[in-house]
Amino acid sequence: MHHVTEYRVVLSLTASAVAGALGLHAYPFPGDHPVLVLIHVARPALYAGCTYAYAGLWFTSTFFVASIGMSFVTIFMGRGVRASVTVPLPPYPAPDRREELFLVLGEQHRRTSPERAAQPSWLAIPERGLYTGVLVVGAIGSAKTSACMYPYVDQLLAYRASDPARKAAGLVLAGRSPLSLRAWGCLIIGRPRRRLFR
Repeated sequence: MHHVTEYRVVLSLTASAVAGALGLHAYPFPGDHPVLVLIHVARPALYAGCTYAYAGLWFTSTFFVASIGMSFVTIFMGRGVRASVTVPLPPYPAPDRREELFLVLGEQHRRTSPERAAQPSWLAIPERGLYTGVLVVGAIGSAKTSACMYPYVDQLLAYRASDPARKAAGLVLAGRSPLSLRAWGCLIIGRPRRRLFR
């Protein structure tokens, strides 16, 4: 039952494809109806739109019905699923002890359902993915700076901080803004050996 609920979207799509194909075969578009014949002669584009809409409704309607059915199965029959034995997260890789440069964003669990994974891992961006930049989106006051910017910058600048040849450098733009001043203070207090330019 757990596998059924985990792939309910795929099952709903499959059911809608089968039901739509069978429905169109059993009940094709009534193109020989007198009104539809008149529409076909007077407005060919409208007739074509009605044809496609009729075919599309067979698939979309059955998909909605299948989705509702799978939701009921997930809600009422998925409660009895036994929880699997979970293992704790592996130790957090300390930024100053990492062999390779990467950015840890947080924990990684199941990708298709909001459940804890049996074997969670750290969600990280490798060095190659950091050259394109990181975009953090959120409403005003949703802790984008304190929850993302400060930890991420600290991780990146802590990498090889004691290695003069491989330690990272930082460039703080708009140095008089409160955000830049706070970041500047955190960086200097945390690791004074970093190369920082303002």
